[in-house]
Amino acid sequence: FFQGKILLNLDSEDEGEIFIGCAGGIDTVIRLPYRKMVLPAHKFAVQVKVKGLQGGHSGAEIQKQLGNAHKIMGRVLYALAKDYDFNIVSTNGGNAANVIAQYNTTEIIADPAQAQDIIDAVAGLEQTIYAEFAGQEPTLSLKAVSDGETTLKAFDADTTSHVIGFLYGAID
Repeated sequence: FFQGKILLNLDSEDEGEIFIGCAGGIDTVIRLPYRKMVLPAHKFAVQVKVKGLQGGHSGAEIQKQLGNAHKIMGRVLYALAKDYDFNIVSTNGGNAANVIAQYNTTEIIADPAQAQDIIDAVAGLEQTIYAEFAGQEPTLSLKAVSDGETTLKAFDADTTSHVIGFLYGAID
């Protein structure tokens, strides 16, 4: 119902202000080929959770250097993958395409002998990451808990590696 050759965007996040023009936006759909596998018996599920971040609009608050839950999770999984063998079951977080993600929950599966070591490693990473964001993210929480033995299907090793690489390097 609109016709014209010029679009003038009058946009703002704040009442009483008008921005003339805007950075624009684009949606990107990324499809990673994946394979799920049935794991051998006696694997333990571990949930790793990043939460308590402020979040915000990716355009209006980006200069505040706030924590992005997806980037933090990518960093955690990347660090864990150096020392532990695990497979990702799922990763979930954020609530819109144009926000700085406030939370991420990723479920992984590992051998029972490594599950507690992974939980302890996450606790150590929480201290390091919390110190880095202490001024900006005072309620940052990074925790890992074991759900015990599971029969869930998980991504195979290649897919797990691709998902970690994507979270670690591609999310902005």
